[in-house]
Amino acid sequence: MNPIDQIPIFLVLAIAILTQVLFIEIGFRYGFSRRVGPYKAQMAQVRAIMGASLGLLTFMLAFSFSMAQQHFEERTSAYMLEVSAIDSAYRGADLIQQSSRAEAKDLLVNFARLRLETTAAARQADIVAVVEMIRES
Repeated sequence: MNPIDQIPIFLVLAIAILTQVLFIEIGFRYGFSRRVGPYKAQMAQVRAIMGASLGLLTFMLAFSFSMAQQHFEERTSAYMLEVSAIDSAYRGADLIQQSSRAEAKDLLVNFARLRLETTAAARQADIVAVVEMIRES
């Protein structure tokens, strides 16, 4: 896992904005101290650069949030497909022989219970338990 993944996204956003504002302010003060010509022309250039920088920051944020939303939607879709598959298999168990039907349904109920426990263990970051439950399921 990459160390930067441990930093919350809002902290990254705050650092990016503060760094950008800091460098804009430093550049503005440096330019103000070196000023020899008309002030308005320099301000127009500073505003254009600041607008472009903020536009780039907006683009990067939109791209990042789009990726996060896509990841969430893919996880939700995979979850719904798994639920649908378990439901179909449980209903399809009624079509097999009477002697195997109860065992098949018990196995599916056990599998669903294991998946719920796996989710709970993953939320608690218990990787060893998650791996063991996946092997069991």
